[in-house]
Amino acid sequence: MLTTRIYRAARPVDEALDELRNGAGSQFCPRCVAALERLVETEDLGDHGIGAQLLATAS
Repeated sequence: MLTTRIYRAARPVDEALDELRNGAGSQFCPRCVAALERLVETEDLGDHGIGAQLLATAS
């Protein structure tokens, strides 16, 4: 979600988190979404921040 693909542009972190929250319990594991939210709150989400890398891996 956070990386640009041929078929769509990268999304901002807040939009990616909204999609994860909306899909929690059906498309995504609610516990994993909650853990990612806590991580995002504590990590630097700059272009090369570990939080951004983890969210990109999860998408």
